[in-house]
Amino acid sequence: MLLAFDLDGVLVDTQIACLQSYRSAGVEPPDDHHTIGWETWCTKEQHDAKNEEMKHHLYLIKPLPLLRLALQRRAPVLSACSREALAACKIAIPELKQLQIVCELRTEARLNAIRALGEAGVYFDDSQKMCDIVKQETRWQVARVI
Repeated sequence: MLLAFDLDGVLVDTQIACLQSYRSAGVEPPDDHHTIGWETWCTKEQHDAKNEEMKHHLYLIKPLPLLRLALQRRAPVLSACSREALAACKIAIPELKQLQIVCELRTEARLNAIRALGEAGVYFDDSQKMCDIVKQETRWQVARVI
């Protein structure tokens, strides 16, 4: 059976690292900053400053239990994270380098990537919204991670 994973909140936890990095860059993120695109609440310059600060907060990035399964299955990872955030995750958790991770995928691009993987499988995500969309728009099963 095919498996595919979201990255943040499923395989790794970057929430505290991102929050601290934004704050170090002088930006106070909204409470739901991890579920909405940064473009909706900060400037590119602020986001770039957060990415620069992330280098100082790598120790806060933690692996989550499903990472082991993704590594065992060599499963694809489909993420909305930026290339810079992905690079930080790979420094903090080197095992991520073993996985095929596609980043900067918003909803429609992620759906297309899931469809391209195969007719059906199981997709793991922490976003109820994304799980609902995948369930409605594909033949894939979803596993919501909480």
